[in-house]
Amino acid sequence: NLALLRKAQPFDYWMHLRDYPGTHAILRRTRNRIVSDDELQQVGKWVVQQSLHKTPEQLADQRYDVLLVECRYVRPIKGDKLGRVNYSN
Repeated sequence: NLALLRKAQPFDYWMHLRDYPGTHAILRRTRNRIVSDDELQQVGKWVVQQSLHKTPEQLADQRYDVLLVECRYVRPIKGDKLGRVNYSN
């Protein structure tokens, strides 16, 4: 997860399931590109499925919070071996 974050550009989006350990996703984009809601929902669903190891059918009618932050606002916690991060904005 941290290797992906280190390779990301400042204006890429970082996505992660709130309050759960698991998958981080980097959505590549240029500075001025507007990402559609459909694209964000697709990536968000994928993050939930990968983090919880469940199929779309098992997740039907359930809601989860997915964090969406520009990579420039995501910082790894120094010395943390679990890959946790701090984020702002």
